Amino acid sequence: MPREENSGTALHKAASAGDVETVRIILEQGAVIDAGDGDGHTPLMRAARAGHAAVIAALLEAGADVTAEDPLKGGTALHWAVVGAKLRCVRALLAAGSHPDAPNRFGSTPLVTAASGHSLECVSALLEAGASVHAANLHQNTAMHMAAMSPLRNTQVIQRLVEAGASLAARNSNHCTPRQVAAASVARENAQLLQLLERRAAKAAHQQQQQQQHSSSTAQQQKQQQ
Repeated sequence: MPREENSGTALHKAASAGDVETVRIILEQGAVIDAGDGDGHTPLMRAARAGHAAVIAALLEAGADVTAEDPLKGGTALHWAVVGAKLRCVRALLAAGSHPDAPNRFGSTPLVTAASGHSLECVSALLEAGASVHAANLHQNTAMHMAAMSPLRNTQVIQRLVEAGASLAARNSNHCTPRQVAAASVARENAQLLQLLERRAAKAAHQQQQQQQHSSSTAQQQKQQQ
């Protein structure tokens, strides 16, 4: 039977409710700031999940641990924030030192988690904080794979990942590229975009190869004429 969302200490309940004043009062009374609720979630995780940026600020100011992990999935408060696409919370946690590449127990970094959630803003915030576009989960799915297999149109996130240097050729544990996982799902628009991007990348690589061959040939001719 699932636990109720309001399980935990008074601090957990206030954090989930977004009650900043009560959070501060409880902290002043000596509450354990990083205590886990029935599922091991800290007040910071609960605030991140609910999207209460002001509560997060109060908890961080009081010394909440941004590196604390969910004992079930191994995610940090940052993972919870990106799951709900809570941009202000994501930024606050990153500014407080939450690592953008910390993996959960499934190997998913916050970026890998965020990529399937259609939040371009959260993906961009993580990339700006230095998140790796090459990180992959235990199934070797990168953020690009996750964005591609999303059942909804996710073309903006895909474009942003490409701009950041994500590989279109990366293969997961099933030896599938992002385009192939998109084609296998219902994400037709994602697959079409990835196919177009692959063609552009191939054309650019071919042009670069021709330029290099031309430069090499010109250099050889000049050397022979000397």
